[in-house]
Amino acid sequence: GYTRPSITPEIDLPKKMPDRLEFSQHIVPDFGEVLLVNGAIEDGDADRFAAYIEDAGEPELIALNSPGGLVEEALTIGRLVREKEVDTVILAGMFCVSACPYILAGGVERTVSHDGAVGMHQHYYDASVLLPAFLAVRDVQFGQGRTMEFLIEMGIDPGVMLHSLRTQPRRIYVLNRAELEDSRMATHIIDAPE
Repeated sequence: GYTRPSITPEIDLPKKMPDRLEFSQHIVPDFGEVLLVNGAIEDGDADRFAAYIEDAGEPELIALNSPGGLVEEALTIGRLVREKEVDTVILAGMFCVSACPYILAGGVERTVSHDGAVGMHQHYYDASVLLPAFLAVRDVQFGQGRTMEFLIEMGIDPGVMLHSLRTQPRRIYVLNRAELEDSRMATHIIDAPE
């Protein structure tokens, strides 16, 4: 796990991580009503998210818990979150890794619990292994450019991408407090209770 095993999430999560994003409303002490966005980020999830908030109404706060998934879907969701001027949060015991931080980045205010985790690594893009190397490199560079452009657009220091570029796809680099604050990936850190 990415968080300390002793930390119980403030929202009752399903035992198994959903194969694609699931959306549900919860009341969380100190936060009030939140929309939980939970699960892997798969093809079509941005459209499903847009339809959900169109139907259920725009949330004021989105809590994220995700192992990541498709970068393009995460970027689209992140842009929609910003367009709707919604805040995002990583609650204690929850994690947001791989492509998920792009959704976190969409929040106007981005709160991360000291007992939550935000992590990054190198992305997989849709480059086929059969492509000539120069085309594969071009696609990866294009993808990295799009994610850096997105972070700049969201007011986040794209230097945070160094952590993803240096971390192999099968590993996760969990950002520490200074990295979260200095990059502005988090606008607020919730400290552990005394």
